[in-house]
Amino acid sequence: MGKFETTPKSETLEEKIGRTAAARDKVTESLLSKLIPDSKTPRKFITDACKFAGIRPPKPHDNLAPFVYKLQKEVCKFPEEETKNGCDGKCGPITFEKLIEEIPQLKVFSKAERSQKFKDSRRDLISAIGGSPSQTIPEGLPKLKDHQSAIMIGDSLTREVAKRFYKGSKKFGRYNREYFKKSRSVVTSRKMLEKQLPALANKPAYTVWLGTNDVAFRSADKIFSELEKIYKMLINNNPKCRIVAISLLPNKKYQHKIDIINRRIKAFVQAHPQNMTYFNLHDKVSESDFYADGIHLKERTSTAVAGLLKMHLTQNTTLG
Repeated sequence: MGKFETTPKSETLEEKIGRTAAARDKVTESLLSKLIPDSKTPRKFITDACKFAGIRPPKPHDNLAPFVYKLQKEVCKFPEEETKNGCDGKCGPITFEKLIEEIPQLKVFSKAERSQKFKDSRRDLISAIGGSPSQTIPEGLPKLKDHQSAIMIGDSLTREVAKRFYKGSKKFGRYNREYFKKSRSVVTSRKMLEKQLPALANKPAYTVWLGTNDVAFRSADKIFSELEKIYKMLINNNPKCRIVAISLLPNKKYQHKIDIINRRIKAFVQAHPQNMTYFNLHDKVSESDFYADGIHLKERTSTAVAGLLKMHLTQNTTLG
């Protein structure tokens, strides 16, 4: 060995996996694509696995192999060797099953299974938070031939329900930001509706769901006063219209204020039975119906609410 020659440093498995990551990623893409539904890409699966495991997830430009290696080593506890039962940086059936076993949140379903699970949960939710088609409200409120002839007025909670309520038509795009919008307050809605009254004169029905964005900085008196103005404005604009007044949802921090507002909404509705019905969604939802922010409803709940409103407006089913 010459004077300036050095002994070559042996390559670690982790370094080898990093160097050959592109080839290993092709194997992962191929194998995982057969194991997960089309809606979840291999990259998304590995990214989610890393997040749940407390490992920094891959960035869009990162190779997946080094992250699969970390998951195999730290989560799957595979031996430090480059075999199909060890740390090889490729996510195939064995690694997939082990990750599912160790991280239950990763459990995925086939398209058919996920579709059926969603339908089952929606049916159960509708049963839990609303009435059945056999339960009807007193005669007097006309049934709509088309539920989409109703106008939904509100904030981001309404917006998510409206996506399902107006599904299959162009009305969501037309009404979005006009009648419902993220972060919209009850005061802003009232002012905008005042300008839009001529266009609303012939509309047969409305749903009004406002106040969530106001409870943190407005009094119960002010919020209900604005809601009352909206109800009266719509009825005066079209005395034959029907309005579904939806309660504010639970919020521990502002619950006392919310209870006052909901009681007043209910009382106003009871005083106007020829035009209004009250949807007491407040008492029907639970913590499991909310996203982590405790404000917005999960997709399945918004879908169920849209379904209940459709049935109520076209069949006069009760809303609870």
